Amino acid sequence: MKKILSGVLVLFALGYAQSASAQQADEVTQQEQLQQDRFSEEELKKFLQANAKVTAIQKEGQQNMLNIIEEAGMDVEQFNKFAQAQREQKLAETGASPEQLAAFDKAAKQIIEIQPTVKENVKKALEEEGITEDKYREIVTAYQQDEAVKAKVHELMAK
Repeated sequence: MKKILSGVLVLFALGYAQSASAQQADEVTQQEQLQQDRFSEEELKKFLQANAKVTAIQKEGQQNMLNIIEEAGMDVEQFNKFAQAQREQKLAETGASPEQLAAFDKAAKQIIEIQPTVKENVKKALEEEGITEDKYREIVTAYQQDEAVKAKVHELMAK
């Protein structure tokens, strides 16, 4: 009797596991569909238009930062080395001359000064395209993490 009961329990457990597995597969499929449908085609089109503007604004900002660094007589690698040392409060340990540190300080301050303008220009570009900053970030994250969203964006880009 115990063997029969054990056999029934094993069959029940196997049947339940298969049912649960099928249910999980259905849920994954539904989740994938929800992810893909999470953004309307209109939202993704707005995202693409906004992203083109944001990319141009960011490139311009990066070029401005590069110009500031070069005008200070530094290259990006050296500037980043000093910036890292400053974050770690080890700037004095870099072996830089007082002139180099002054040039770094001046360049860093100028870069900090232009960042709000870049952020404001990005915000304006998003507003012009009718997309919020939160929605833009949400789509960027989904694009990076979700193959279905990435495929949908690429499909729209191809049109």
